[in-house]
Amino acid sequence: MVIVIVHAGRAAAQIELLDLLRQDVTAPCRADSWDRRKGLPRPPPWGIMPGPMRWAGLLVCAAAAVAGGLAVGSGCDPGPIYSPDPPALLGRKVTPKERWSASGTLSKAGAAIDGDLSTLATTGYRYAGAQLTIDLKEMCVFEAVIIDHGREQHGHARRVAVATSRDGKTFKEQYAAHGSRRVTHLLIPHAVLARYVRLKVVTPGRRPWAIAEVYVQ
Repeated sequence: MVIVIVHAGRAAAQIELLDLLRQDVTAPCRADSWDRRKGLPRPPPWGIMPGPMRWAGLLVCAAAAVAGGLAVGSGCDPGPIYSPDPPALLGRKVTPKERWSASGTLSKAGAAIDGDLSTLATTGYRYAGAQLTIDLKEMCVFEAVIIDHGREQHGHARRVAVATSRDGKTFKEQYAAHGSRRVTHLLIPHAVLARYVRLKVVTPGRRPWAIAEVYVQ
């Protein structure tokens, strides 16, 4: 924690500088605040800032980049929200994503599991019943499936269901929920043992369904 001592005579000026710093950190895609060579927010004019303020500003910029809000080297693509290696559930891990395979009615289905938020698996505007099936390659225990819609943050279905299977032939619906902007959470109310995970649109949204990444945990 950094404690900044504000001198009474400089209070107004420092408030303005704090506002400027906040804008630079939270708006990384603005041309005047983004350093494309380094993939980091461009700092405000440190020369006019008191010593303690310079250190506070540098720490805020560094923390923003490390926290995932700014993906270094990714331009204006969204940063990751979930860890690609989530904590183990019930003492067991889901298989590594590098082993998964994906198929279904979406274009470029593999983009939903490639670990890259800049690629998308998508449908057209009419996609009632569209589905994406993921093969985890072996039996896994999990209780949540998260859909990250990436840069198409409004590309979610109004309602989507998750079904699972052990043999890839017989699927059982486990849970259904409303889609939401940027990230759709499907939190199954109980642990599931399965190899295959199927996401199926129950009610389409206004825009094509877009999946940047799927997480199973």
